[in-house]
Amino acid sequence: MKKLFSLLLILCMLYNPSMACLNYFYGTDKDGHTHEMTYVLKDFFYKNFNTQKHLNSLRELNKKLEKEHSYKYLSDYSVTLMKLGKTDIAVDILQVLHYHYPNDYKIVANLGTAYELNSELDSALKYIKKGIKLNPNSHGGSEWIHVKILEAKQKITQNPSYLSQNSILALSETQKNDKEVYTQINIQLRERFPFSSPPNDVMAHLLIELAECSENVESVEYANALYKMVKNYYKYDSDYLDEKIKETQKLKQKYAKEKIENPADTSRETNHDRLTYLSYKQFLQEFPQIKINWNKINTDTDSLLSLAKLKKMPKSIQDKTTTTENNEPKDVEIDTDKNKYEPAIKEKFIHGGINYPFLGLFIVVIVLLIIYFIIRKN
Repeated sequence: MKKLFSLLLILCMLYNPSMACLNYFYGTDKDGHTHEMTYVLKDFFYKNFNTQKHLNSLRELNKKLEKEHSYKYLSDYSVTLMKLGKTDIAVDILQVLHYHYPNDYKIVANLGTAYELNSELDSALKYIKKGIKLNPNSHGGSEWIHVKILEAKQKITQNPSYLSQNSILALSETQKNDKEVYTQINIQLRERFPFSSPPNDVMAHLLIELAECSENVESVEYANALYKMVKNYYKYDSDYLDEKIKETQKLKQKYAKEKIENPADTSRETNHDRLTYLSYKQFLQEFPQIKINWNKINTDTDSLLSLAKLKKMPKSIQDKTTTTENNEPKDVEIDTDKNKYEPAIKEKFIHGGINYPFLGLFIVVIVLLIIYFIIRKN
């Protein structure tokens, strides 16, 4: 038994970042300073949703709805439908949910997103602004970016050449050098990626702004991959883009030859590996294309609402969901200067919300205990 606990102690030391030798990738900003990578190789953008995963989710949510009749499961169900392209059904469901639960942040935010995907930009902006009022720290305080994107889309509908002379986020130099702003843009674009098939000039411009931030605060290697993604995946061309690809390529090659003398993270013993190669294709994870048999999926609005003990609203009430309501501010002014917010953001993220090192430790401990009891029994 003593030997077993000694072994467990060693394993705990190996999994404790402050006590062990681990490998970390470092990028280099345009001034030659190294930074431990927060997103690259951890959180990928997604070209397509995992259709099978979402179909499984719909089945599980349907079972939970039948058993518990919770409106929250119905909200989740509508989001999954959106991810599979059934935006019109999601809008119908979320309108009813919002009527009954007008101050539930998730419902408000989901309705705003559904309206955006349905090209109803005025309604989308209204509900995203309301969501910020209800929960300014949601998505790491990054929803001010969502507001700016919607406002830019409105201007593009009025003037199709708007982006030829304007940027979407219009970041100040201070914001372009702010690690928190950089993180917030990453959050927003990662969530937007699956809905943004190429060609997409809005996404192209947003990625350019993200790359500009990356050059300043984290990695020319990451910036170079993003610029190439804009050109090769989103099929967007400009002289400025070509210049930035060449510029970051030269810096990437220059820093690849240098040794890391002073790594950014000196708080723990680590093996410091410089990020020398990163292809934009690494961000474009594909999932198998699955033909959906919608006959086996519940997409009937009345049926779904009944599972949550709700009914479809009369047309007269339904129309009010796209106009000013008594329980909502008539015009919510959102200051898109992120410095006015106090988002609860940690610079280092755990991929997908899972702490993989401790999950691994847990599995190892369980296996060792099983082996121990087998040996003891014999």
